Amino acid sequence: MFRLGAALERERRFTADAAHELRTPLAAARIQAQVALLSQETEKRDHALNQTLAGLDRATRLVAQLLR
Repeated sequence: MFRLGAALERERRFTADAAHELRTPLAAARIQAQVALLSQETEKRDHALNQTLAGLDRATRLVAQLLR
């Protein structure tokens, strides 16, 4: 029972860590998308959109790593 409990705890920690790692780039991408929507300046909007894409790329890599 002790080993089963330890295995479940490791799984919970892994899940919590994975969720945190995914939330970070997604939250940043959301903020950058909001900046882009509110921006009147083309340069600022383009920068925000590029940051959005970078955050989504990071999230995509994390998901691929988790699936491996």
